[in-house]
Amino acid sequence: MKIKTFILLTSLIGAVSSHAATGFFGRFYFVTSLNGGSNVFNQIRTGTTPGAGAASAYDLSSDGTNPQFLSFGTLNISDTLALKGFEYNTFNDNGSNVTFANLFYRIYPTGSPGGLFTQVQTNTPNPNVGNNKTWQVTNGTTNLLSGLGTGNYTIQIYTESYTNNVNTAGNIFGFTSAGNPTATFTIVPEPASALLGLMGSLLLLRRRK
Repeated sequence: MKIKTFILLTSLIGAVSSHAATGFFGRFYFVTSLNGGSNVFNQIRTGTTPGAGAASAYDLSSDGTNPQFLSFGTLNISDTLALKGFEYNTFNDNGSNVTFANLFYRIYPTGSPGGLFTQVQTNTPNPNVGNNKTWQVTNGTTNLLSGLGTGNYTIQIYTESYTNNVNTAGNIFGFTSAGNPTATFTIVPEPASALLGLMGSLLLLRRRK
């Protein structure tokens, strides 16, 4: 992973564009693991309206199996939320070819300016079926909570894929017409720490009295 300036895809909803030579289709998944547990595929479903090679709409409707990319809930400050990676589908037509897949994410205090994005990338589609490719990374180890204190946070993502620049733009982006998807979470102190803090405050108040 490297700093720059956010997924198992199982359902084909339709091509993002019926005329574009390349594009995205189906569901996007942002893959995480909490405290070393199993991988969780947080899903985003794209719309099917053409958008110049980009997903022009998305929704968070459940696919019946995986949670929506909407909120990671309340986490303890000692928790580890590992970013395992992402997965999404692309298609090729008219001599074009998608050659690289990227996910970009950033985390910032909710309500504050976003800051820089971090890039996650893969250049090996798995599997590759005809003109359709599934791009997947699921073995990442980055702790998304590293360096964060208690408070409310937002994760924002977008996707970008490179092409061979034949009958299509050199780069295609997901979510550009609909706005970048976001999810939120809250970090709280450890329960034991919070209890000790409360006991200390009560003891100090008692002494003052």
